Amino acid sequence: LNPGTYTVTVVNEYQCQRVGHYTLTSPGALSINPVIVHNPCDGSQSGSIGLNPSGGKPPYQFLWSTGDTVPSLSGLAAGTYAITLYDYNGCQAVDTLTVNAPPPLSVQMHKTDVTCAGLADGVAISTVTGGTPPYNYLWTTGDTSAILETGAGLYFLVVTDANGCIQTGHVQIDEPDSLSIVFQSVAPTTPYHADGQLTVVVTGGTPPYTYQWNTGDTTSSLTGLNPGLYKVTITDSFGCVRMDSIRLDALSLVCEPVTGVYSSRITPTSARLHWSPHAYATAYMIRGRRMGATNWTKLRIPANRTFIDVHGLSYGITYQWQIKAYCMPQDSLPSVWSLSDTFTTGCYPPDSLWTYPVASTAARFNWKKRHGAAGYEIKGRKIGGSWQSIWVGSGNTTYRDFFNLQPATAYEWKIRAICGNNGYPVSAFSPVTSFT
Repeated sequence: LNPGTYTVTVVNEYQCQRVGHYTLTSPGALSINPVIVHNPCDGSQSGSIGLNPSGGKPPYQFLWSTGDTVPSLSGLAAGTYAITLYDYNGCQAVDTLTVNAPPPLSVQMHKTDVTCAGLADGVAISTVTGGTPPYNYLWTTGDTSAILETGAGLYFLVVTDANGCIQTGHVQIDEPDSLSIVFQSVAPTTPYHADGQLTVVVTGGTPPYTYQWNTGDTTSSLTGLNPGLYKVTITDSFGCVRMDSIRLDALSLVCEPVTGVYSSRITPTSARLHWSPHAYATAYMIRGRRMGATNWTKLRIPANRTFIDVHGLSYGITYQWQIKAYCMPQDSLPSVWSLSDTFTTGCYPPDSLWTYPVASTAARFNWKKRHGAAGYEIKGRKIGGSWQSIWVGSGNTTYRDFFNLQPATAYEWKIRAICGNNGYPVSAFSPVTSFT
């Protein structure tokens, strides 16, 4: 029968009757009525489900997907739980219940490293996701948000969300090595010679580097340096600065003597004095005298000279001369005197003779000009014959052509200089040269 009110009439054999009214009822709908407490943190197991069943006919029986048969479960991780509820009549209600948890609390660390060794301009910040906002931050420095303007080091962070869930993070703020400068140097050879070199080798900091010298140069290497103090300022890409200096001293404080001393173009009254150039000379001093004399005559010569012509000498006299160099301005660093050179004034023959061209009946006699000569006397002959003289009236002449010679005949010739316009003095004759 369905629930409702039913009437029954009972009649006996005597026609007596009795009427009864009866009401059939049914229990209310069976209901589970769960109370769910979710987990406060990801990974926790503090969730619970409590049931307040209604309807049906008590007492009730419980059967969970976990196998439990109690009305309430606790210590639950996030997940889905199925419940089947039975009343006294065997009626049942089924439901699936979910215990939740917030997303995992996550901390991402971000940093800006220190720019220069020893500075406190590093930054540490974090990005937090998951959990249940709002969040509280606590750094090992005591800061409660981000760390600003800090030095290098390891920093730890504790983040707590609104449910008291905790997550930690750490970050290492680095700093570059200190800027370091090492000089590589080549010392100037002498105090007066600009041949020194400097190279600066930089380590640490953050490349690239810029260079600023007290000379105005902006490269890592300098050349052509005099002795002195040199300063450099190094700046790296973050503006970190290091300054240092070095003094270049000369290898030697000695002015070497002049070499290569000799005399040429000797005439009865003049000569040319030669010397090899001195690499560091700022000036020269020459002294000369007659051989055996006590006093010297001195003459200062500019540094760009390597010879000097002297005049007004006496004929037939032997002269001695020396030279020294000054290697610093104001003649403050002189060398010792050079080795002596001597020469004797006089009239000398040309020192180089040759015959060219030579034809069958003609030839050209050639000689090197003799300084101081006013003319020349040439003597020539067939070999074994008598000498014939020819006068050449100019000291600047360096050849003479001869004709009407005999073919296939051997000749020889020699020459001497005439050193005065009046025919005196004259030199000795040169060695003989021959031709055919």
